[in-house]
Amino acid sequence: MSKSLTELGRGLVDDQEDIKKIKAENPIKRDSERRISDWVERQSHYNPAMVRLEPQEDFDPCIKGTVERINLYVLCYDELEIVLMLENKHGMTREEAEEYLEYNVKGASMGEDSPVFLNQVV
Repeated sequence: MSKSLTELGRGLVDDQEDIKKIKAENPIKRDSERRISDWVERQSHYNPAMVRLEPQEDFDPCIKGTVERINLYVLCYDELEIVLMLENKHGMTREEAEEYLEYNVKGASMGEDSPVFLNQVV
């Protein structure tokens, strides 16, 4: 039996409401953040002193991987992603975000196990 246009319209509205709820909850982002967090925890097996930027919920999505050489195994963050995160989540201008990254993140004294920062060739 076919549905009337009214019934179809009601179904569409319900679907749109469900989509709004899903977007609000953002399970994909939450799942991605959980995967990144779990991955970082596993990496700490190689270097328990590895520094992780705080707040993790802001900085973890900016992790690109790890960098390794003799006597070094640390997290690698993407500079551009940090700048974009600071602009979007903290309302900074590009200049403010770049300055914050330079002085408050990269310039912070975190010891030998400090993360490294990827500056991609564009």
